[in-house]
Amino acid sequence: MNWRIHLTNQAIRELHILAGKPRMLAVWTQDNRVEFYDLETGALYGDRVIVDEPDNTEYLSETWQTFLTGLMDVKQKSYLPIVSTSQATIYTTDDGKLHLFREDYNTLQMLTDGHLYTLDTSTVESFAAIDLDLALGIVAALDSTGKLYIYQQNIFVGAFDIGLEMDMFRRSTVVISNGGGTIFVTDGNQIVMTDISGEVLNRTSVHYNIRQMACSPGGGMIVTSDNEAGLIRIYSGSDLTHTHQRFAVDLIAGAQQVQLLADLPPITVAISALVAGSRGAIGFAMSGVICMTDVSYLTKLPRPQSLF
Repeated sequence: MNWRIHLTNQAIRELHILAGKPRMLAVWTQDNRVEFYDLETGALYGDRVIVDEPDNTEYLSETWQTFLTGLMDVKQKSYLPIVSTSQATIYTTDDGKLHLFREDYNTLQMLTDGHLYTLDTSTVESFAAIDLDLALGIVAALDSTGKLYIYQQNIFVGAFDIGLEMDMFRRSTVVISNGGGTIFVTDGNQIVMTDISGEVLNRTSVHYNIRQMACSPGGGMIVTSDNEAGLIRIYSGSDLTHTHQRFAVDLIAGAQQVQLLADLPPITVAISALVAGSRGAIGFAMSGVICMTDVSYLTKLPRPQSLF
């Protein structure tokens, strides 16, 4: 797995690795348009334009049920994990049985087993970042003050101060491993690892501004990009040790070009989307170019050895 495709001259909005077989990469080129590629080869399976979006928030209605059922790939095998509409951002578990709706700044609603729940966000002014565990439906949400809110589906676990320093000029991100075993949060200058009870397990400071962060489904690998150097960095999900890195432009230049004719992105362009998969898979986008590779193509960093 080491390929690249030049899709457009505009920035790619989102990348998602879909569950199921064949393994697919979903590439969002517009808010309502997504293309599907074979994860291993880059072969195009087709595209979809999300249409007939309901113009209300009555999520129990038949109109919404029909719309949600259709949020799948072109082969109708995997649900799209995140879809943005004018009404809400919709997060969906792998089995399609649970949907989380993020509305405006601080409203979260969850649809599961035919019941609609409004999550307790009464103390939240606004959320900076949200992620949904795609296996069990656990929600991790970071508010604008740096508190981490955790929900076991519709049940509020608590709000936790995990020592973040929020800054409007830095991007904050929260990602959660499948099954909710580990939650990773960044305020742009550090990575903090917690468990589902909000207990901080580890943290590491970085010397750059984190632009994007993703974790592998099992939580064993954390991948970041920066605003300045264009480096892809990998950290161990067990102890946050920095293990690998390489410039994104070098990864793109060394990847197999799927098309006959394609341009390389400008070296000054920041990474606009980042995703991590199982077995070391890493995908990213620079401008309109996407690259799918794995950890073996990055440089492994030497680990400090004790002298005694």
